[in-house]
Amino acid sequence: MFSKVLGVLQITSLLLLISCADKSDDQKLQYNSIQIETVILKQNSEGCEHNVPGNCAKIKIEYIELKNLHDLSVMEKINSKIQKEMLKPIGSEKNNSNSEELMQNFIDEYKNFKKEFPESQQEWEIERKAVNNFKDDNILSCTISEYSYLGGAHPNTFLTVINFNLNSGEILNLPDILIDEYLDELNNIAEPIFRKEKELTKDINLTEAGFWFDDDKFSVNNNFTIGKDGLTFFYNSYEITAYAFGPTELFIPYNLIKKLIKPDGLLSGFFGN
Repeated sequence: MFSKVLGVLQITSLLLLISCADKSDDQKLQYNSIQIETVILKQNSEGCEHNVPGNCAKIKIEYIELKNLHDLSVMEKINSKIQKEMLKPIGSEKNNSNSEELMQNFIDEYKNFKKEFPESQQEWEIERKAVNNFKDDNILSCTISEYSYLGGAHPNTFLTVINFNLNSGEILNLPDILIDEYLDELNNIAEPIFRKEKELTKDINLTEAGFWFDDDKFSVNNNFTIGKDGLTFFYNSYEITAYAFGPTELFIPYNLIKKLIKPDGLLSGFFGN
């Protein structure tokens, strides 16, 4: 009798192990099946078609869409947030319900401008992109950039990074991946890297060197991308220095901030191997 019970228990345990293994394989397959598709939309004014100098407006929208994510609600949440960034008004305060409406509003604004100032020889151009910068099983880092020229002294570029938690669809900020009270130590680690790249010795005053930080104290921002080897912070033109100096990119490797990374967080497996 005992041997029969033991045999049943062994079979049951084996089935449980097979079930768990199958589930793990299914989950792995679900993560590996995530697809990222790129959508590209363009629209030009009539002046572009006739190659009339100074009488052309162009707009291009390029963005990513997630497909086959294991959780449909998470996938919809992420795609919706990316779409919201893509549909931000250009110039006017008009809200846009889709990309086609956004592009048409831009072209219509240019037409109205030409009607009001027919002698003006201006060409407008907008290129807005949302691209995949990094992805693993838990994180998607999406870079959103915009190039615009609307007849001013120079074109403008702007870059924003959104890091998504692929398990919840929520946006990851620094407090989500680093320990409490991380900021002072992170700044102490990042400032020497910043000064080295800008060729500034530690005794040089940042304000006098042409950089704008509150109280002349260096600080990272929250515009960063998560990568395989570290965090990269982006400062846009005009954010910390004059336009002529362009944007600033600052890379901080994980091996310098190990003690700041949450031990049980999404970055815990990125280093120490």
